[in-house]
Amino acid sequence: MRVLFTRSGLYLIGLVASKLVGVAATILLARHFTPDVFGQVVLFLTLVSLVTGIGDAGLVSWYQIEAPRRGRAEALRAVFAARVGTLLVSLVLLVSLLAWYPIFPDGLATIFVLALVSESILSLLEGYYLERREPLIAASRTAAKMTAVIFWFFWVGPDFSIGDFAGAFLLGSLVTTVALFPWSVLRGAQGARLAEIMQTLRAAAPFGVLSISSLAYTRGDSLVIRFALGSGALGYYGVAYRVLESLGVVPAVVSLNFFSMLASSGRVRRAEVWKVVGLMAALGASFGLLVYGSAGLLIRLLFGEDYTEAVVPLQIFAGVLFLHFLNAPLSALVQASKSVGRFTPFAVLNTVGNISLNLVFVPLYGIEAAAWIMLVTELTGLLLNGAFARSDLLSGRSA
Repeated sequence: MRVLFTRSGLYLIGLVASKLVGVAATILLARHFTPDVFGQVVLFLTLVSLVTGIGDAGLVSWYQIEAPRRGRAEALRAVFAARVGTLLVSLVLLVSLLAWYPIFPDGLATIFVLALVSESILSLLEGYYLERREPLIAASRTAAKMTAVIFWFFWVGPDFSIGDFAGAFLLGSLVTTVALFPWSVLRGAQGARLAEIMQTLRAAAPFGVLSISSLAYTRGDSLVIRFALGSGALGYYGVAYRVLESLGVVPAVVSLNFFSMLASSGRVRRAEVWKVVGLMAALGASFGLLVYGSAGLLIRLLFGEDYTEAVVPLQIFAGVLFLHFLNAPLSALVQASKSVGRFTPFAVLNTVGNISLNLVFVPLYGIEAAAWIMLVTELTGLLLNGAFARSDLLSGRSA
C-alpha cells in the first residue's frame, strides 16, 4: 500500500497542478463567456474526450499489461499501429457526421478534427509514462494545453472568442505531443500488418468496452443536456461537473496507479485492498461533506452569479464524489483481474441505464435530473464493483 500511495502521490502532484491550471482556464472562460457560449466550450472538450477515448479502444490498459511481458518498444509499436487504424476510422466517420450535422461552425469543426490527431497520441503517452513510473510527465498534458489557452486569453484580451480558445487548445496539444513523443523508442519502427493490428485490437477489446462504457457514462449526460436543453443548460451543468471532475482527481489517480501495479505484478494481498478501500471511504466522506456545505459559495465565488443554477447539481455531485472514492480501488482490481470479461456486460448495462434515464428525465426535469441519475448509477456501479472484487479476492484470482 505504501508503494501505491507513494506513486499515486507523485501522480497526484502532477494532476493537481494540471487541474489547477484547468480550473483557472475554466473560471476565466466561464466568466468571460455567457453560459450559452461557455456551453459550446464544454461541448468541444466533451466531444474531444469522448471521441479520443472511443478511439483508444482499451489500448492504454493493454499496453500497461503487455509492456512488462513483451518489452516497452514492442508493445508501444503495437499500440501505436493499432491507434493509427482506429484514428483513421474515427476521422472518416466524424467528418461524415459533421458534414451531415454541423455541430460546430466550419472553422471550429476543422480545429476539432485536427485536435483529435494529437489527442489520440497524447492519450497513449499517458499510459506509456505511467508504465515507466514517470507520473509527473504523464500528468503534464492537461496543464500544457490549458496553459496555452490561458496565455492566449490574456494576449487577445476582451475580444477572445471561442475560435481563439479552440486554436490555443490545438496549439497546446500539438506542442505537448511533440515534446513528449518517445522518438528514440519508435525510431525505425515499421508499419504493422492489418492482421497484427486486428490481433492487438481484439486483445484490448475487453478493456476497450469498459473504457468506452465509462466514457459514455461520464459524458453522455452532457450530450443529452446539450441537445435536449441547449448550450446554456450545458454551461450550468458543465461548471458543476468541472468542480466534480477536479476534485475527483484523487480517486482517479489511485485507480490508475492501482491498476498499473496489479497489471505489473498480477497479485495483491487481500488485507491491503480493504485498507485502501477504508482510507478512500474516509477521504471521500470528507471531500463530499466539504463540497455539499460550500457548493453555493464555490459557484458564486469562482464563476459568478450568472451560474447559480449550478449550485444544486453540485450539491448532488457531493454524493457522487464520495462514491467515486469508494469505487476507485475496487474498479482497478476488477479491471486487472481475470473476471473483467464477466464484469463487462454489467458495466455496459449500467451505462445503458444511465443514458436511458437521462434521455427520459432530463428533458422533463432539467440538469438536476442528470445529477440525480449519475448519483443513482454510481451507486449501482459501486455495488457491481464490490461484488466482483469480493469474488476475485475470495477465489484468489487477484489475491
